[in-house]
Amino acid sequence: MRRGLALGLIGIFALLAFQFRSYLEPLVVLAIIPLSLIGVVLGHLLLGYELSMPSLLGFVSLAGIAVNNSILLVTFVEQRLRDGMALAEAVVQASRDRFRPIPLPR
Repeated sequence: MRRGLALGLIGIFALLAFQFRSYLEPLVVLAIIPLSLIGVVLGHLLLGYELSMPSLLGFVSLAGIAVNNSILLVTFVEQRLRDGMALAEAVVQASRDRFRPIPLPR
């Protein structure tokens, strides 16, 4: 499983590097995976569940959703930067724009 995970992460990094034409932005996107693992482990500890194979499959699904959201967030930030916003303002505005569809689906 470790080898498969490593190969999968390298493959995702390579695809994202081609997509973004950068080596830094894929790292930003992939940084969400360890954070989601922390959430999974803490959730299991709080609820008293053991990590099992179905839990790990759920983690893989969660990581995929989180990476997708990160890709969209990075794209929104890049768009705001192209519009001339400062980095901090672009991050805040992109986060607001990206958060809106989550609680209020249309």
